[in-house]
Amino acid sequence: MNLLKFFCVVVFLAFSSTAVAQESAPSTEQTPNEQLAQEGVFTAPVVFDGQTLFSVRGFSALPAVERAANIERRLVELAELPEFIELEYDVRRNEFGLAILANGRLLTVATPADAEFEQISLELLAEIHAEAIKQAVADYRSGRSNEALIVSAQVAVAWTAAFLIMTYVFLKRRKRLIAFIERMTMRRFTTVEEATNAVVKGKAVAKLLGFAANMLLWVFWLFLLYYYLTFVLLSFAQTKPFAQLLLKYVSQPLMDVVWGVVGFLPNLITIGIIILVAKYLIKGLRLFMDNVEAGTFQWRDFEPHWIKPTFN
Repeated sequence: MNLLKFFCVVVFLAFSSTAVAQESAPSTEQTPNEQLAQEGVFTAPVVFDGQTLFSVRGFSALPAVERAANIERRLVELAELPEFIELEYDVRRNEFGLAILANGRLLTVATPADAEFEQISLELLAEIHAEAIKQAVADYRSGRSNEALIVSAQVAVAWTAAFLIMTYVFLKRRKRLIAFIERMTMRRFTTVEEATNAVVKGKAVAKLLGFAANMLLWVFWLFLLYYYLTFVLLSFAQTKPFAQLLLKYVSQPLMDVVWGVVGFLPNLITIGIIILVAKYLIKGLRLFMDNVEAGTFQWRDFEPHWIKPTFN
């Protein structure tokens, strides 16, 4: 048995060292953004209402982050105009490139440097930027209209009702489920052995399983609460960025853990096969040693009293 444990430890350390070596090996490949950064070219995304519209290139006098922030501010000011004001978009050429305007307001300028970075023509780039801005502003305004607020409120009420029903069922059935698990555990131990020690052991195991079930149920309810809050926040355009933060910093790490476990399953299966093979090899060796000790097999120059120390 000690030999089996030693073999398993060696296999585990071997796989762990291989995985660490693969993770720590420096990557020689560079992403396009890293190559551009080394060449002194920096870009920043224009994020409006939680969506990335496009990226802009920075200049020595106007860094990319500052340029993107200016565009975002202009878009917000435009989108928050009263609903009765109709927006008319226009693309005009100026000394810097092709300017995109709405009702005479300058929103952004597509420069030749931007076109060179995107590797498309300046006219096509300006058209793409204009369409992205037009669609984003329209979605912003429609998502904050009175009709949209009414629909969002209805969706939020529906999610709230579903959550309250599930919470009611959870609170009513939780103790019954825990008591059922404890009773089944006690019955299992009682039918196996009727001795006093077994009954005491059964009570302890039943309480332990009941505690574990209680913890799992509360974790499940916390997941319900988290996703309820997420869906309610997603229902309103004003609170959608907060919901996206929840999804980014909570759901995404959890999914990364799940996919990491799934990705490790092939290695885990391989380790399991190695352990099974080692287990049966050790059993076969034990059987051979027992036969040598019993005199069934003769092993020249090997004393029978050496068998146990050698095997262990």
